[in-house]
Amino acid sequence: RSSYSFCTLLHTRPPFLSNKMSAIATILAVGAASYQCPSSGALMHASCEVTATVTGTCDLVGVEIANRLTGVDGWTDPHNNGTYKMTLNTTSLITGQRETGTAPHTPGKHYTDKFGITLTPTKNGTECILAACSVSQSSSYLDFSTNYCDVRNLYCGKADGCTPVSFDFNNTESFGTCLQHDATQCVVTPPPAVKNLKNSYKCPGSPHAFHASCEVTAQANATCFQVMNEANARANGTGGWVDPHHGGIYSLTTVTPTLIEGTHKTGKSPHYTDKFVITLTDNNGKCELKSCSESQVTSYLDASTNYCNVHNLYSNDVKTALYNFASTESFGTCKEHKASDCH
Repeated sequence: RSSYSFCTLLHTRPPFLSNKMSAIATILAVGAASYQCPSSGALMHASCEVTATVTGTCDLVGVEIANRLTGVDGWTDPHNNGTYKMTLNTTSLITGQRETGTAPHTPGKHYTDKFGITLTPTKNGTECILAACSVSQSSSYLDFSTNYCDVRNLYCGKADGCTPVSFDFNNTESFGTCLQHDATQCVVTPPPAVKNLKNSYKCPGSPHAFHASCEVTAQANATCFQVMNEANARANGTGGWVDPHHGGIYSLTTVTPTLIEGTHKTGKSPHYTDKFVITLTDNNGKCELKSCSESQVTSYLDASTNYCNVHNLYSNDVKTALYNFASTESFGTCKEHKASDCH
């Protein structure tokens, strides 16, 4: 796919006409560069195509991009401290991915974007044309300029409010398919770390931006060691225990007196898999459970399934395996949580 059509050239956004004409002339002299866009597992997803003419040779620009990608000299992403990973580094193509550091529009969730950047020297070799394409890997439409910032923060200079590692460049940009590309969103201060974790949940995450989930806190009249053993026994079918919620299948990956992690596969067709995390805290011989279950597919309502995933591992309103103890519950983010749906 060509990166420059007549319409694209009309939408370049340098501040002065002379700069715009210079950028267009440079691009026409070199010829159209192509975007190397990664694929996405999500049918509907945000993305951004941006072409930047950078005032430096492609060798130096490539070095600077690689330095930022690998955190040389302690460089950190100014867009909420995301985490970059470089997957390919050649003289003409750099690929990688970025995981969001903080997601103010979906608190506590982290998402991954993948990108490709081609490097093409101008005719005289003094400047480098970057054709960059970043693609969200989860279902999305608007991304608050995240895909744009993913690539822009790898070449922007001090004049843009960025902090270079080895080389400081100026640049002019134009855009292909890119619904949101607000540069003011790319250099922000991350929110302060949460100091009071008393009411926080540890959630497993989901590859889909829109998905059902449930956060529930339970106070159990038992020690956390007993709660751990009871949950483990139920998940493993001790004494013939079967998930009363349509015969779902549990698989636990972590079982300790302070942490239980695992998956639940729905028994009733169609079959879906949810992931859950349960943190356990002893409190004077009783146990507090903070549970979070998340769907791993695009979803909104789940008929209490995520709630039942964790509820059925400790509640005594269903058949028990080893211990019979009472518990009370309160809820965080959980759209549907009817205990009657769990058995």
